[in-house]
Amino acid sequence: METYESLVQQNNELKTRVSELEVINDLFRGRVAELEGNEAEARQALGDTVRRLQQATSRLEELEHREKEMITFTNGHIESSERQTKRPRMSMSDLIEDQERDDLEGEGVVEGAGTNGP
Repeated sequence: METYESLVQQNNELKTRVSELEVINDLFRGRVAELEGNEAEARQALGDTVRRLQQATSRLEELEHREKEMITFTNGHIESSERQTKRPRMSMSDLIEDQERDDLEGEGVVEGAGTNGP
């Protein structure tokens, strides 16, 4: 059998151990609370980042659409003005024929007016 003093000593040792474990438990609680706070902040930051990414993607798509519209408009405008100002190209043979016709007219010979022969 144990003596009263040994029981008191064991009781004191157990009380001390319980106090130590309570301190350790409080430290763990504090650390868990800190980690939960960090997790909440990280989730909030992630949500903000995702939202900003979605907005940027939306803006990019909008700008790309506007760019395509502007290119289409510009190309259509350029093609339209080219059609209005475009002159038919003349080949070298056209220039020679025009020159020959001018020369003949200058000599008094008109094409298609008949023949000046015997």
